[in-house]
Amino acid sequence: IKAWSIVRTTNNDVHLVIAGPDADDYINVLKKLCIKERLVDEVTFTGMVTGQEKADLLGLSGVFVSSSYLESFGMSIVEAMAYSIPVVITEGVNLKNEIKEENAGRVASCNAESIAREISYLLNNKKKAVEMGMNGKILVTTSYDIKIVSNKLLDVYSKSVGSN
Repeated sequence: IKAWSIVRTTNNDVHLVIAGPDADDYINVLKKLCIKERLVDEVTFTGMVTGQEKADLLGLSGVFVSSSYLESFGMSIVEAMAYSIPVVITEGVNLKNEIKEENAGRVASCNAESIAREISYLLNNKKKAVEMGMNGKILVTTSYDIKIVSNKLLDVYSKSVGSN
């Protein structure tokens, strides 16, 4: 929310959607922060979205942001990249090396200023954002497709069984 407040100072035609389940009633903390930052009309909380509703939401998204001190995989990030959406993630997200190597998004420090800078970069550099989105889609299809992952798992299993 604090990063979005910074982004909004130079980008007036954008809207933040926060989607996902509410853990420990944290949504009320975020809503209070929206009031404090004067962002009530610029932020929408959807709660958990699935199926076609999720597909529609991803289809309308220009940038996907996942700020976390620790994220072991980040399935929502992979889903966003599958929709050719450039991502902004923080250093605690385990996919950061792949995203950097494949130029599929931007990696920020886990603070409002750094996150805002990376979001603004993508919003203000549409050509780069499209390129990163396409790179993300390629990353997903070449590394995280279910058939590829299944074959890798079978290979590891076969080697494990064969070595015993």
